[in-house]
Amino acid sequence: FDPSSRRIAVRQTHSTILLFDIEKATQLWTTDLGEPIRCILFHRQGRYLLAGSESGNLFIIDAASGKTERTIAVGFPIGAISFTPDGTQVILFNMRGGYKMLGPARR
Repeated sequence: FDPSSRRIAVRQTHSTILLFDIEKATQLWTTDLGEPIRCILFHRQGRYLLAGSESGNLFIIDAASGKTERTIAVGFPIGAISFTPDGTQVILFNMRGGYKMLGPARR
């Protein structure tokens, strides 16, 4: 869910993300990232959606349009994504318990 709880992002296929407007019961967009996606997370302000892939790419997606704004290669399969409490850094977790911090995140 986004911070307003009005939209939800789901993995539709292995590589496709769908954004759905819950109040209007409509699909807003879909995007195919071309590789298996393991996790999805909205930034706390809802402007961006982050998606982590099995191949070790972090996709920064504009939540309004579904367009990928940036792709960052992190060097390991991303199993989970989190933000620090202040929202300025992203923490990426791999499948073996390791992690990497990136920041500062966009506000």
